[in-house]
Amino acid sequence: MNFPDKFFSFLFRIPLYLCFLAFLFLIITCTNKKELSREEAIDCLKILNSDLVNLFDATSEKQEIIAMDFLLHEPSAPIPFKNDPSASFLKYKAYSFDENKGIYAWDEGLEAFVKMKDTTVVLIKFKKEPGMKDAIFILSRYDSRKTNSRPDFPVEIAAELRQNGKKMFEISHKAELDENFPKFIKSKATGGNYYIEFNMERTGRIKELNGRVKLKFRLNVGHRDIILSEIDTEIEYHKTNYSVSKISTNNHVFGTYLKGNIDYSRISPTSNDYTNEVNRNSSLILYRKKDSAIIGELVIGEYPKADQRDYFIQFSDGSKELLGNHILLLKKVLNLKY
Repeated sequence: MNFPDKFFSFLFRIPLYLCFLAFLFLIITCTNKKELSREEAIDCLKILNSDLVNLFDATSEKQEIIAMDFLLHEPSAPIPFKNDPSASFLKYKAYSFDENKGIYAWDEGLEAFVKMKDTTVVLIKFKKEPGMKDAIFILSRYDSRKTNSRPDFPVEIAAELRQNGKKMFEISHKAELDENFPKFIKSKATGGNYYIEFNMERTGRIKELNGRVKLKFRLNVGHRDIILSEIDTEIEYHKTNYSVSKISTNNHVFGTYLKGNIDYSRISPTSNDYTNEVNRNSSLILYRKKDSAIIGELVIGEYPKADQRDYFIQFSDGSKELLGNHILLLKKVLNLKY
């Protein structure tokens, strides 16, 4: 083979060499992900816990959140959510928008909201307290549909909180039902410099046996996503409901992200070896976002001398600690009353 032939032969092989090098790079980077030491991982968890606590505290102090929390926990408030003093999370209840339309004001003697006159919306005037004076909540649209769940499922909500004519907080919600199940949900709550979004989309029908449910949650503050959670589930349809067979998830929270999957089709809820069965058929890895270093793996574990299970984090040295001991807000979330 003369020089030109050798040169062109080499030239044509360059793409193959580049592909081979790219493959080697992919293998090396995938098999040599940095794992943080136990001490480094705990430091990351401390930062994450601090960020979450600060977010919770800052949110709790916002005037619009205090006002909405008051409505949710006030039994006399004519709103389509669970307003029970013992409740700590929003939940829909049986509700008739037409029957509750009117202007309501706070009665100091009765310590309750009292209807003053009829109107085309639900308008609630708050108590005349510092920070609440001249604040009103307006529920302008509400509609629901019968479904397999009880109570009826809301398919449209439009509401806002105003003070001195200025919009402080706004809620919008749209949904569609198909075969008595939610087909899609688009919800958004907007405050001053932040908004919260929740979207859900379901595919497939009962006669097709299988389908998918995709969920997305976003908390954006100052044009930056503080929390972004995406869940993709494979489902199996039954006559009156559906069950989850597989889950894949990707969740970004401040400087960390959690990525993984769970194969419920291989897990028996009545198994005598349930804990190990879950861990064998799931992979949930917590990473540090800035360099994708592994903080630890989330695994199911059992409390000593107690028939209870919870999530533990397993560090690079093989040691495990209860995740809730590091992420204190996790306990509060898991203890919410519905």
